[in-house]
Amino acid sequence: MISKEKLVEVLMNNYPEVVGVCSERVDHLIKENNIPLRPEHRSFFVLYGNTTSLITSMFADCTFDRFEQYYLAQPPFEEIHDEEKVPSGTIYFGHDFNDEFLCIENNTGEIYVYGFQEKEAPAYYENIDSFLVYCFFWLNDKDHFFEIVKKDIVVENIEQFKLDNEAFKIKKLKFKGINYYYYCGVLIEFNAETGSYNLYKGGILNCLTDLVFGNG
Repeated sequence: MISKEKLVEVLMNNYPEVVGVCSERVDHLIKENNIPLRPEHRSFFVLYGNTTSLITSMFADCTFDRFEQYYLAQPPFEEIHDEEKVPSGTIYFGHDFNDEFLCIENNTGEIYVYGFQEKEAPAYYENIDSFLVYCFFWLNDKDHFFEIVKKDIVVENIEQFKLDNEAFKIKKLKFKGINYYYYCGVLIEFNAETGSYNLYKGGILNCLTDLVFGNG
């Protein structure tokens, strides 16, 4: 079994356009504006915070630049409207791929869609690692990272599928009803809502095989 952290490490180490943010710039913003930034949120900014090709799209923007604009009341946030104000106990995270506001809960690190200071349950992303994995697999040109890719494989019996693969499930990695399973160089992206999964094998996942069996 692998951890979500190891999967994120392999995906991000092989992503060619990672752009981080100077730690001093991040720390200055949170200190001057008294923002209760979680440690993993700070690390996210420092490591990947302005990787626009990964964490932005037509609607989405979860970059540090966007975060900074929100807390410094810069365009497009010269005035924070009621719809944009974050719920109590959260801070701003960004804008999602489906054109929705996102906030991150201070106590749990879960990321929620919100509006008018109300969170929409359940959490969209269980944590920032889940968000990063989603962003990676959202990419249209991701398939070249793997030797074999098979998509939209229908599961006849969803509950049996979950039971059979529970031992291979990557813990604390979940978003929008999607879970991940890993075994011997094969990564399964299972969507319980559609009752289907995508399969990725080999390529950069061979690094994970080496980690599991102690060869790397």
